Amino acid sequence: MESMCRTGRAASRTLRCGSVAVLVAMPATGVWASNGLNLVGFGAESLGLGSADIAVSRDANAVNINPAGMTQIAGQRLDGYVVPFYSFNFSHSDAYNDDYGIDNPFGIFGSAAYVTQGLHPDLRFGIGLFASGGTGINYDGLRTRFGTRDEYSAVLAITKVATAVAWQANPRFSVGLGINVTYSSTRQKVFPDTSDASDPAQPFFGLRIDGADGLSWNGRIGIQYKQTPNLTLGMSYATETDVKLRNGTATFNYEAIGLGRVKYRDTRIDGFALAREWGAGFAWQFTPRWMLAGELTWLDWSGSLNDARLYATRPDDAAAPKEVSFAQSLDHRDQYIWGAGLAYQWSDRTTLRGGVNISPNAVPNRTLTPTLNLTADGEIDLGFTHKLRNGWEFASAMQLQSIKKERYDNPEQPFGPAKEDYGVIAFTLQLSRSW
Repeated sequence: MESMCRTGRAASRTLRCGSVAVLVAMPATGVWASNGLNLVGFGAESLGLGSADIAVSRDANAVNINPAGMTQIAGQRLDGYVVPFYSFNFSHSDAYNDDYGIDNPFGIFGSAAYVTQGLHPDLRFGIGLFASGGTGINYDGLRTRFGTRDEYSAVLAITKVATAVAWQANPRFSVGLGINVTYSSTRQKVFPDTSDASDPAQPFFGLRIDGADGLSWNGRIGIQYKQTPNLTLGMSYATETDVKLRNGTATFNYEAIGLGRVKYRDTRIDGFALAREWGAGFAWQFTPRWMLAGELTWLDWSGSLNDARLYATRPDDAAAPKEVSFAQSLDHRDQYIWGAGLAYQWSDRTTLRGGVNISPNAVPNRTLTPTLNLTADGEIDLGFTHKLRNGWEFASAMQLQSIKKERYDNPEQPFGPAKEDYGVIAFTLQLSRSW
């Protein structure tokens, strides 16, 4: 996050900064395959079909996809999965750095969900813990325009506890309602060891943010309708999730103006949210062995990500400005995401899948930063499920987002004209049991 700040003459004056590199990232390792701040899908079947999952949704991950799909579960079902991923050819270039790679291109996350039939044969109840979204990057040792080498990194992790109830009104129609609680946390370093006041009009003070987190909630409603025995239609709508980041600390490097490093003990970040979304799709079993699924999803990023704002108060040095506030423009565009997938029942125990997910980039180049998820135009997905004994299943899916390059010149960043290269490959490994 670049901090170009004017200190003012009085320590009590609010410190306002004209530039900030947005503080969003994921597990301090590589960046994962995503649609903006959202994951592409949840679970091996969803991802193996290119996230064309709203009309298919029939395992416990339906809690977080389309809760109406839980009515396809008889008895109880437990699904758990992990996703190791690798960010390949991920690098940053500018006037001072040439294809500088991220510090660690590997990462892993996981999720789990459970659904039970409950007390009535037409009702289902579900709960799940999901790595729901975020973004992340870590460049350690970038050359800066101030003649230093320093760290530029950010992490935003978003984890969700999803709960849902579903009702099968009749053999053709089901409806589900979900209530979700989301925990968000962030940390960031933007050249924290650099401090430069040689240009009084645009001084630079390195920044470190720690410990900002918070809870929020949102809702989801979904339906599934069997138009014919072989054709299922689905719809899902989710409200916006406000990403709350409160009670953190921000440390500014004021060494260039003789104040050393000053910690602000009450820091919050406003302006981040997971977009409200609406999606509709179909699942067509056009032969006994072949199924085709398709889906269109709208993500309202233009209503959710406009500006990111940081407010910091309570400095530990009385000579420092008593308040710091600054903003970064985001101005994201809406996404219209197409998913399509094919499933083939190879045998009574094995099903093969393939899919594509097409997702135009929501981030304008004029507001792009290395710490935002750099969405590829699309990804290719492959997967399978194999039934084991006693109700156990193993499933897997591979996501591939091929190499893409983005050139940009964001005036709110400390780079000037710059370029980001990126590609991601991820594997979902899922173990399930029904009983």
